[in-house]
Amino acid sequence: MLILSKLIKSTDSKVIYDIPDLPASTSQFIFKSLKKLEEIFISSGDILLLASRFFKDKYQDVECKKIVIDNKPQKKILNNKGKFKFKSERLKISFIGTIRYYEIYKNLIDAVKGKEVELLFFGWGPDKERLEKYSLGLDNVHFFGRYQYEDISKFYKVSDVVWAAYPSKDINVRYATSNKFFESLVFRKPCVFSKNTKLGQHVDENRIGLLVNPYSVDDISVLIDNLIKGKLNLELILNNIRQIKLQDLFWEREEDKLKALFENMD
Repeated sequence: MLILSKLIKSTDSKVIYDIPDLPASTSQFIFKSLKKLEEIFISSGDILLLASRFFKDKYQDVECKKIVIDNKPQKKILNNKGKFKFKSERLKISFIGTIRYYEIYKNLIDAVKGKEVELLFFGWGPDKERLEKYSLGLDNVHFFGRYQYEDISKFYKVSDVVWAAYPSKDINVRYATSNKFFESLVFRKPCVFSKNTKLGQHVDENRIGLLVNPYSVDDISVLIDNLIKGKLNLELILNNIRQIKLQDLFWEREEDKLKALFENMD
């Protein structure tokens, strides 16, 4: 790939590097090797596409042009007018997506035990069956299995709060902008994000979501208690979310940015 990029640079062509994730490894040797390789590749690039606005901090010394292309949902997710039937007067907290990070969701399940809250899991993943077994006997934890992405509007509609707090010790979680962030804004639902992340800081500063330490059952429990008791000003959060223009939250806006980029390359 390095040789190819050098050959391309010898022509009039432009080299674009897409950065969907930051280099990461539990091994310092592998991590440093990945970083060095990336630096070599990027040095021959003309444009850097970043999958998160917060990645800019990691590439501020890179001289080429940097463009953020967010992983936003497509407009068609609003087309599904169906309803998901789940009758309960309790507060409903939902996770919608790939079910992984067992320890984090185990903490969430522990935090809802005995509380007047329904915990809904929509999706599939490597930790689904293990979490189902762990939650056996709890009448307020529910798993609904696989779904088509076009159906997520039904799950957001039935939810009071959406969970998107991931393991913040992971460098990509600390700097990523999750698709749940944009989905929750589109569907005008308050969402829970992880403390000690760039996205969490952004959410807190703009008061458009809730924060929690996903490694702490106590912290999650306090958040849930405050939600049940109405101690958190969700209406303020929702009002702030409603101020964000809907048309800015879809993938089609990112496509326009890409089209403009390619049309203006010379």
